[in-house]
Amino acid sequence: MRSIAIIGTSKLGKKPWHPGKKVTAVALLGGCEIDFRKAELEEDVTEVNATSVLGDVNIVVDPDIPVTMSGISIGGTRGIVRSKDAPT
Repeated sequence: MRSIAIIGTSKLGKKPWHPGKKVTAVALLGGCEIDFRKAELEEDVTEVNATSVLGDVNIVVDPDIPVTMSGISIGGTRGIVRSKDAPT
């Protein structure tokens, strides 16, 4: 699954969804938000590769979910938001 934002925003996860084993997020002068609180995850690991160039990528998860993120930021940010009450 891919989330791409170019001079705009992209949001995944407002409704129940199946991300699969790999999720790619790219923010170029924009922002991506990937919300895993309603995700129906497969067994094992779901990989998230986040790239931001003058943009922001945020991964939203419940506080008890272990998360690591790979990728790169150039003049932008990548972050993990741990909250049951994060804005949707």
